[in-house]
Amino acid sequence: MKRNYEIDMMENALTNTNPSSIAHSGGSAYEHLADTIEMARLTAIREIVATVNHEINNPLTAIIGNAELLDRSLQIGDQQNLQFAIESISDAAMRIKQVTQSLANIRSSDSQIYVGTSRMTRLQPEL
Repeated sequence: MKRNYEIDMMENALTNTNPSSIAHSGGSAYEHLADTIEMARLTAIREIVATVNHEINNPLTAIIGNAELLDRSLQIGDQQNLQFAIESISDAAMRIKQVTQSLANIRSSDSQIYVGTSRMTRLQPEL
């Protein structure tokens, strides 16, 4: 069974916490657990944001670039580049549609390394 990164992080925080250090710091075990859960939630949110940023920005860049190519091709009447730009815009828009559908259907909190120590949510394999 695959372990979840957030669960590992919470278990690590709970097992590596000395109960007497919580008492001396003026906090309770409940407060420590609440802080750990909140940290895990924020980590999950950051991973989803990284995923959306990565998965949406790539096709969006293609749409913008091909729209500019389309505009130039219209001005000079370049039929071949017109067709290429239209197809590329359509492909990139379909990619965004797939990403948003995958985000709406997330059933697991599995994540993967993105850049450095940053993580992002793992979407369906076809992405």
